[in-house]
Amino acid sequence: MNKIEVKQIIDKDKIVFRPNTSKTYYTGKVIKTNTCGNAVILGLLAHEEPNPPKHKLYRFLVEFDDGFLAIVCMSNIQKNKIYNPFFPSLHNGSYLGIGDAKTTELIDGIHQDSQEYSTWRGMLERCYSPHQSTLYPSYAGVTVSDRWKCFQYFWDDIKHLPGYNEWKLYRGDYHLDKDLLSDDIKIYSKDTCHFIPAYINRSESAKRSSLTGLMYTFIRIADNYTYVTDSQADFAYKTGISCSAINLLVKGCVPHIRGWKVVVDDMVTPELLSDKNITKLENIYLTHYIATRLCDNYMEEFTVQREFANKWGLDYKKISACIKGHIKTHKGWRFKIKQEEEIE
Repeated sequence: MNKIEVKQIIDKDKIVFRPNTSKTYYTGKVIKTNTCGNAVILGLLAHEEPNPPKHKLYRFLVEFDDGFLAIVCMSNIQKNKIYNPFFPSLHNGSYLGIGDAKTTELIDGIHQDSQEYSTWRGMLERCYSPHQSTLYPSYAGVTVSDRWKCFQYFWDDIKHLPGYNEWKLYRGDYHLDKDLLSDDIKIYSKDTCHFIPAYINRSESAKRSSLTGLMYTFIRIADNYTYVTDSQADFAYKTGISCSAINLLVKGCVPHIRGWKVVVDDMVTPELLSDKNITKLENIYLTHYIATRLCDNYMEEFTVQREFANKWGLDYKKISACIKGHIKTHKGWRFKIKQEEEIE
């Protein structure tokens, strides 16, 4: 791992200090932070204005072990809220960095992880988390470039990747991918990645994993319907069963989960690699919907709710509500999920 280049935003030579007579937060005191190592108090800052507000009465300059400088108020020292954006506190030495990158955003009135941060964390977890290695066995040996271990650089770079605008517009319907151009790529970086539709990413993942010889065949006990995949996570996505429960099923800790049993197959057959089977896998991964216009019984099949909504001037959230049965119709349309036996 390359040494992290610390960028300073404070010019130490331009800082004006005043006498620090505090017996608790004296100059030279070492503060042990919760997540960013140690920081040393270098001095108490002089007031910037004659009558500063209360939260600016006592501000200190601190220096972290890596040399990064930060100005913190006394209340944050008391609460141990001292932060170093260059401290490698995440997976395999990754860190946030300094810039415009946002880790959270307001979605439907609720603060949630930003789309960029969620994608970045997911990428790191798939590559470096021991727990995720069970769910994503095909990620063995896959790494993240040193540049992309910094969230700020990742934020800046993905804006120039193919498919970025669609990824931002259709949240959840596009994935960050490194494999479609070449199966030999084992690194996430600005030169090897782009955004592709989620269903293509899932079907390609199944095709790639079949070459490694590890596949799961989930069997629905009620009718012997089979679902073939390389990833426990993909099966969880389709069925709504938790990844932890599926993992117990795969390990043989339980005989079945919610009406499903599993066979783990490590034998690659020509039939498994055939184009017909890959097409079947793609259809399994892709959720198919049927829309019926009530005025003339016109029917149309689609897979991406947002794209269909944009095409006909509808609200994709209302379409989702119809599919879930919360409402019956939306602007003269009725929606349903296409049954599996109807998918060729």
